[in-house]
Amino acid sequence: MKIVLIGAPGAGKSDIAKRLARNLNRDPQGKRGGEHVQGKWVVIDGYVDRLTKRTGCVYGKEADYEHNLQIVVERWTLEAEADHQGCHTITCGSMYETLFWSSLINSLIPPSEEAFIYESEVAQMAMGFLGEMERRTFNYNAIFYLPWSEELRSGAHSWEGVLDAKLLQ
Repeated sequence: MKIVLIGAPGAGKSDIAKRLARNLNRDPQGKRGGEHVQGKWVVIDGYVDRLTKRTGCVYGKEADYEHNLQIVVERWTLEAEADHQGCHTITCGSMYETLFWSSLINSLIPPSEEAFIYESEVAQMAMGFLGEMERRTFNYNAIFYLPWSEELRSGAHSWEGVLDAKLLQ
């Protein structure tokens, strides 16, 4: 079984995924099953930070198309590894978020007409690839969207905060 949690950065995907996995990994008597539970639940999260540490590249909200493609493949690889080990997964983040960030960050107007034409060509290829990856990999049993609570609606991690920071650049 595969579950995905989607939502804005800082909406609580990681916390909910960890709590959900912890509860799903308990046996019917409420004891922790750990590694011995058949079909153990694992959380697919933190892959963007691990990519950053491994490669030194910029990923996440500031990533360009090429680096967003690496995020997609990394997430897909981690899900495939868990599936191969017989685990169920709870994934934080999805293809849709990657598509959103790719189109948002890369749609900001480049400094020249040449740069705009180049970015448009890259966008066409990258979005085609992302669309094909979505078709091949987006086979979740359940998708949950985590909306922002009122107290999280401002600041650097909100959609508005990210947009404000990017648009100022």
